[in-house]
Amino acid sequence: VPMGLSLANKAIDFAFAMLYVRLLGPEGTGKYAFVVAVYGFFEILSRYGLGTLLTRDVAADKGQASRYLTNVLALRTLLWLASMPVLALVTGGYWYTGSIGVEEIQAIAIFGLAMLFANWADAFSNLFYAYEKMEYPAGLSSLVTLLKVGLGAMVLLLGWGFVGLAGVSLVMNLAQMLWLAWLVRRVLLRPHWQWDWPLQRWMVRVSGPLMINHLLATIFWRIDVWILFPLAGAAAVGLYSIGLKYIDGLNIIPAV
Repeated sequence: VPMGLSLANKAIDFAFAMLYVRLLGPEGTGKYAFVVAVYGFFEILSRYGLGTLLTRDVAADKGQASRYLTNVLALRTLLWLASMPVLALVTGGYWYTGSIGVEEIQAIAIFGLAMLFANWADAFSNLFYAYEKMEYPAGLSSLVTLLKVGLGAMVLLLGWGFVGLAGVSLVMNLAQMLWLAWLVRRVLLRPHWQWDWPLQRWMVRVSGPLMINHLLATIFWRIDVWILFPLAGAAAVGLYSIGLKYIDGLNIIPAV
């Protein structure tokens, strides 16, 4: 079921990509691809491999579910707060060199806020994985994808560009997080806040290698966008990112 829904989501995303590439053109597509590449890097840092740790340990001991979930949410919030100044510094560096303009800065700022909700939603999803109920987050992801594509098409047709797409991501990340939180309480358990600072320090130590593994596997495909954007311009990145979408779409099969 998760594999089938993931393939369906990729097909929907690919069809939507054909639309926004057509409407944004190579330059707009390149700017959007750069913003997403920057966001993706910091999202991995702020998630810090804690989702995998949550799934692993709660699957072994369901009695730890509430304690792990609440402390992962707290730790990810702290990591998000710590990553925001660094994101601002990186964005400011690209702006200072003249590589990006106001639209890119606006989109990165919106994605920065959306990152917090995405990280919380990911924690709730990983709790479902620990209980071997993968169909819940997978089904919700399909619904969110359909809504995101519908709203995305609307903002593009209204002429709001890739900044509008960033706004759609913010709205849908918030909706997905709230929906998953409700599903956790209804299907799995009612979490009770259990702040455990020693546990969080242990999580930081143990999850570090998990984060680095995820980061290296992802940045292998994305660091080129960071380099190509200031050197060759937005239009070149737009054309390059279109080619990457074929690889991204096909990777879902061996990954699952």
